Amino acid sequence: MSTRSFLLLSGAFPLLVTCGGGGGAGTADTQESASLSGTVESSFAIDINGQSHRGQAIALQNGKVIVCGQVQTLTGTDSFVLRLDSEYALDQSFGTNGITVFSASSKNDGVLAVSEDGDARLVVAGFADDEGGNRKVMLGRLTPDGVLDTTFGTGGILTMQIGETTKDTNMNREIAFYGLALPEGDDRIVAAGAAISGSQPTMFVAQFLEASLDPSFGEDGIVWAQFESGAKSGVKTLAIASSGEIVAAGWAVLPSQVSAVGTEAVFWVLEPDGQEKVLLSFDFGNGGWDDIYGAACDKDGKVIVVGSSSDPGGSLRYYAGARLTLQGEFDSSFGTGGKAVFDHDSEKREEWKSVAVGSEGEYYAVGTSRISGEESYISVACLDVDGTLRTSFGSSGLVNISIGARPSAGYGCRLEAGKLYVVGTVGQETSNPDIGVAVVR
Repeated sequence: MSTRSFLLLSGAFPLLVTCGGGGGAGTADTQESASLSGTVESSFAIDINGQSHRGQAIALQNGKVIVCGQVQTLTGTDSFVLRLDSEYALDQSFGTNGITVFSASSKNDGVLAVSEDGDARLVVAGFADDEGGNRKVMLGRLTPDGVLDTTFGTGGILTMQIGETTKDTNMNREIAFYGLALPEGDDRIVAAGAAISGSQPTMFVAQFLEASLDPSFGEDGIVWAQFESGAKSGVKTLAIASSGEIVAAGWAVLPSQVSAVGTEAVFWVLEPDGQEKVLLSFDFGNGGWDDIYGAACDKDGKVIVVGSSSDPGGSLRYYAGARLTLQGEFDSSFGTGGKAVFDHDSEKREEWKSVAVGSEGEYYAVGTSRISGEESYISVACLDVDGTLRTSFGSSGLVNISIGARPSAGYGCRLEAGKLYVVGTVGQETSNPDIGVAVVR
């Protein structure tokens, strides 16, 4: 693989892009193009300002790649949205020289999810800290050309305190919108995440009409997951079924859970009006931390969820997935009893963060394969409908991508027109990581 670097200017931010082309061995849409072979068409790193930044979410806008996340500044972190053209260069017609950086607070904020609405506007979701250090949830909307839409919220941004405030740093860190979905055919915005309720982080789903909570949904626009007393939980992903149900998934710590340590995976289904249909917690059988990070609805009305499962000590993590019906029943034709765990390499920590559904009913899961802090890869897997790795994809069903021979991690993906677009980070967390993008076909 050859690489090249060049410097671009984006307003006050110098922008360094490292590009390389290589080959070899939240989306809920089912794609009609042919299945993928696992060839890496392109992979590259983007440096916005020489500081630490993280690519968290990806979308496609009229065939162009949208990447969102957070970027380090002198006073904290800001949110960013950038667009690439068909050649994967910064699209100069978007924002300022291809990028929009905005502050949703005077301290830390960031984008964790993005979706395009019916008018080609970009809706983003994430978090923002106020002056007192309290974390709030955040929504924003940009025009099709990357300018904050001043008709939405305050100057294009809405920050909101949902639930209680807390000074506990660990709990504060959980507060955010992690999942975002825009139901087709109307102006609803559905967002989900975690906030503090009953002095504990608790998963919730909120529905907005424009920048206001929808009073017809749940209780004043919000539905909280009702677990047993003392439970902790959070949503990490969100999808909308073709029949209208809202599917949220994530994690929970329950006083009554079978394992004395770790977390359980959570599958949560709401009717379109917010009435609860299913609330299910489960484990993958390894006795440790079980988490769901990605979900997608397939054309048969079933839901694929992906994440990770660890041993009791948490030192080893394995790729994990499950397929369920909207009634909360595991599909026994997938994996073992509806679940699949892959101990691909007993020396690694592996997890999937997002998933997309292919044209043949196959699933593409994206995440990270980490051997150590110095060696990690963006990992892309292809699962067949029965929950086994598709051996014709990449190397026995897996493709590991290292961008610029640096540690790499995968977060979001989007599948369209026979290509899987992946976003993540490149480089150590302690040494100003860059945004990573890969294209697999």
